[in-house]
Amino acid sequence: MPVVFKRCIKKDPFGLTKKYMTKIIYPGLLLLGVLFGSCKNEELNVGGYLVDPRTKVVLVDTLTVKLSNIAVDSVISSSTGVSFAGYYNDSEIGKLTAQSYFGFGRTSDTEVDRYAQYDSATLILTPNGNYYGDTLKRTSFKIFRLVKPIELRDDGRLYSTSTVSVGEELLDTAFRMRLWTKEKVELTLPRSLGEELFNGIKYNEDAYNADHFSKTFPGLSLAPGT
Repeated sequence: MPVVFKRCIKKDPFGLTKKYMTKIIYPGLLLLGVLFGSCKNEELNVGGYLVDPRTKVVLVDTLTVKLSNIAVDSVISSSTGVSFAGYYNDSEIGKLTAQSYFGFGRTSDTEVDRYAQYDSATLILTPNGNYYGDTLKRTSFKIFRLVKPIELRDDGRLYSTSTVSVGEELLDTAFRMRLWTKEKVELTLPRSLGEELFNGIKYNEDAYNADHFSKTFPGLSLAPGT
């Protein structure tokens, strides 16, 4: 028998042959791709990777700082009601030493009773509750006699660089600093000094009157001990 061959054409799901798909479908898809590609894209950011969106703009200006120099001799150290004396060794700023000077004067020339007799001379220190350092340690103070009257500057004050000459050491005593915060401290001065002042006021009116008293007896100095 003669054999007859038939040509079979496989159809796609849409019923189109490969020939027609090539001529119609592919150009259409290409056209759609061009159309979609030409649409506006809001997210497109050319060169965005070169800029850090977290970058902050800082305005820098030129500032001028005004400084004031405080000279050592500009620190006022005088007072009419409060004195400060002591010694303290600070680990940061080193050794601190404070010394006070007392000037005395007579307010009047009242005569001493001729039957009066000398008893004692006492320097009474009344604390105001202010202190620096350890109050549990024993504190030593020395009392000196001044050589000449305290000389104030033209403005009537003493400064941290002011110096006052001291002479004889009259007393060296030690006590607990806690006394300063509770009660007054009474320091008994040498009998020789007390008798000198008593007899001078009683018998030597010229040298110990109100006008000359500060020159005859310039005063005392309260200084820290060991």
